[in-house]
Amino acid sequence: MKTSKLVKMITGVALSTALVVTSVAAPAAKKAEAKAKKYKCNLVYMDDASKITSFKANNKYSATTTVKNTKGTKRYKVTLKRSNCYKQGTNTKSAKGNMKYTRVLCLDVVNAVKDHKVKRADKVNKAGKKVKPTKLKFSNVVIKVDGKKIKIRQAKLNQGWIEYNTKNYRLDIFNIWNYSANNYKHGGSNKVLKQRCCVTKDTVFNFKKSLSVEFSFTIK
Repeated sequence: MKTSKLVKMITGVALSTALVVTSVAAPAAKKAEAKAKKYKCNLVYMDDASKITSFKANNKYSATTTVKNTKGTKRYKVTLKRSNCYKQGTNTKSAKGNMKYTRVLCLDVVNAVKDHKVKRADKVNKAGKKVKPTKLKFSNVVIKVDGKKIKIRQAKLNQGWIEYNTKNYRLDIFNIWNYSANNYKHGGSNKVLKQRCCVTKDTVFNFKKSLSVEFSFTIK
C-alpha cells in the first residue's frame, strides 16, 4: 500500500511539472512567431480619368518590393511599368489609355504596424500636434517618371498608420481624398496642393513607360 501511494505521488509530481513547463514554453513559441522577417511593400497607383491602376480586382499588386524587418535604415526601390497596369476593378491589363489626373499614389508596407508599436496617424500629443513617426519611417524619397526625376517637397509627404482597417504602414505621396474636403479640383496648379501636397500639380505623375519610387526605410 505504501509503495502504491508513493508511485502515485511521484507520478502526480511529474505530471504537474510537465504541465508547468508546457505552460511556460508555449507563450515563448507564440511570441517568436509573431514578427515577420520581411514585409511586402506595394506601390498603390490610380488615375482618376483613365481608371488605370497598379492592382487587380482582387487587390494583387503588380509593383512590389520586399522590406526586411531588421533594425536600421535600408534603401529600396519599387517600379510600376505601364505594361503591368490594370483597368480599375478588373483583372484585365490595360496598356491603352492616357493618364490625366492622379487619384492616389502611395506605398504600403503590409502588416508592419502589427509588429511595431505604431500609433494611429490621427492621434495627437499633449500639445495638440500629430504624432510623429518613431518606430518606422520613410525618408529621402525619389520619384522618377519615365526615368526622369521629378521635384517633390519631402516635408509635405504624409506617413504613418493611416488606414485603420489595415495594419499597413503607409507613405502617402498623393491622395485626392486628403484634399477633396478643401474644394480641390483637378488640373493645373491648385492652392490646396500648394498648401498640403508634395507637388503642386496632379499631372506630374503621368507616365508612358514607368513610374518608380526609391526610398529609405528605417526600423528602430
